Amino acid sequence: MLRSFLSSLGLLLTASFLLPSCNSKEDAAEKQVHTEQADSAALYYYQLRAKGQFADYVAAMESCDSTTEAYRKQMERLLRHHQQKVVEEKQGLASVRVERTEMYDSNRVANVFLTVTYKDGTHEEILFPVVYDGHHWRVR
Repeated sequence: MLRSFLSSLGLLLTASFLLPSCNSKEDAAEKQVHTEQADSAALYYYQLRAKGQFADYVAAMESCDSTTEAYRKQMERLLRHHQQKVVEEKQGLASVRVERTEMYDSNRVANVFLTVTYKDGTHEEILFPVVYDGHHWRVR
């Protein structure tokens, strides 16, 4: 009886040690999926700006959901002005790539670090924050 009890206890303890490792593997896989999705979203939204699709970019901004149409139009004008300066000063965008991504808040918020290379040969690293709204990644 004691041997049976100890054997059962041993199995229970072994199982309890295995479960956390399974969860951590699942957590790591989930984080990887969210990271890849955040990276793709950041690249997509940055390229929207570069292509001059400012209304679509503003629509993707979570912070503009509860604002007025006038405010959204002002954001579009500011983005258009910034893009014009990039074209004038740097001849526009040549490429953009993800350098790294830092995930927060149970993988629902990400800071995506992008390296932007311009047609004049210069480059810079920018921080591009995105947030998961339960359905899509959005510009934070």
